[in-house]
Amino acid sequence: MRPMPTLYLRNVPADVVHALKRRAAKHRRSLNAEAVALLREAAAEPRPVEEVLAEIQAIAAEIDLQPGELDEVEIIRAGREERTKRVLGE
Repeated sequence: MRPMPTLYLRNVPADVVHALKRRAAKHRRSLNAEAVALLREAAAEPRPVEEVLAEIQAIAAEIDLQPGELDEVEIIRAGREERTKRVLGE
């Protein structure tokens, strides 16, 4: 088996490290495992809108959400904006 590459980060702001440690504890992972999970998510191809909408509709059905009570497009837009803010450190 080939060894996994190593990635070193320098000049990471203290608040980012602190937030990453909190996330790692919340997910019961090491700091390294949390960082790898976030990098994997950031590097992944975006999911097709149809797939995301189907997942939202399935969740809505599970919680008995009625049509018109959920604006799927707005939820997707808000999620994208949140991820963009996270990536840009805003």
